[in-house]
Amino acid sequence: MRKIKTISILVVLCLIASIICPLAMNKAQADDTNEVTLDFGDATIENGKVIYPEIGEIELYKSTDTDAGSEKIDITNNMKIDLNEYQYSFKITELAPTGNSVSAVAPLPVRLVINKKYYSIKDTSLLELDSSKFKGTLNISLIRSGTMVNTVVEDVYTDATANGVIELSNGKEYVIDFDANDEFTSGLKAFAELGKTVYYKNENGKLVKTENESEAVIKIIGNQDENKAIISAVNVGSKTEEKYQGTYTKYTGSKLQYDGTSYGDASVVINETRTDYYDRCTYNLIIKYASAEIVPDQPAEQPSETPEEEQQEEKKESNTEIKQETNNTANPKTGDNIAVYIATFVVSTAGIIVTINKKKWSFKSSKH
Repeated sequence: MRKIKTISILVVLCLIASIICPLAMNKAQADDTNEVTLDFGDATIENGKVIYPEIGEIELYKSTDTDAGSEKIDITNNMKIDLNEYQYSFKITELAPTGNSVSAVAPLPVRLVINKKYYSIKDTSLLELDSSKFKGTLNISLIRSGTMVNTVVEDVYTDATANGVIELSNGKEYVIDFDANDEFTSGLKAFAELGKTVYYKNENGKLVKTENESEAVIKIIGNQDENKAIISAVNVGSKTEEKYQGTYTKYTGSKLQYDGTSYGDASVVINETRTDYYDRCTYNLIIKYASAEIVPDQPAEQPSETPEEEQQEEKKESNTEIKQETNNTANPKTGDNIAVYIATFVVSTAGIIVTINKKKWSFKSSKH
């Protein structure tokens, strides 16, 4: 009786095992299968390959660990393949444009698209269908697609003000300390560049950066090691001071952020945001070049004569007479009129007056 019970139990266990084991095996087989559907849409399929005119062709190959090479598989639309059973690959061959499609501009590159993800293709390329990357239905197409970059630019300003006096009188220098954070210094930092020498000119009452040193009014030398900048005056001549008012903006750098890639029917768009950073100073400055206006040297004025000196000068002039006489007479021989110029010199020496005439000399005595 005990043997019969033991046999019955064994029979029941065998029946249970015969039911459970196939289920477990089927589940293991299901876990080891990755069956995908190849959907090529409305593409043309000829001789076992997918053809996209003037773009390219797609062929399917499979290989195993034991095979020395790969075997070409004829493609049919919506065919199913198990990516865990064999190693499958797409072979892409680009077709050159012909006829009206030929252009002096190089054609766009060929891209394989699987479920809206783009894959770059060279002239002849193999794309492995990795079982870990592809599952379910694969929507496949081959296109020519360009890559565009869509950049959104954002400007970020660090604002400061500089209202006050910069004292450069008689060769003085003004120091901008980059370690200081007061309002005036923070504003002036925008004008300086550490490690460089920059020049600014006066343009309609505004400080404008210039590369031409000869037209500059101030020079700023940036000292990277000391974290300071030195302002000095140049080419100001006799000016004592000038007033400047305006806004100065200096570019300080950029940051690029990738925002993702979007795909169109014939394009790949890379989206990014570029942030540009600026220092911006609103200023109202008086720059002093000299403590007093420098006036060029003028020739010294001669002292005026006194009334007594003027009277003595008049007496001298009255004692000297220069007379010019013109006498038109007829030459008794020719009858012509001739002009006789007489230069008379009055000489007050020993009471004798000497008259010099072109025609004759005559001496007259004069008694005082």
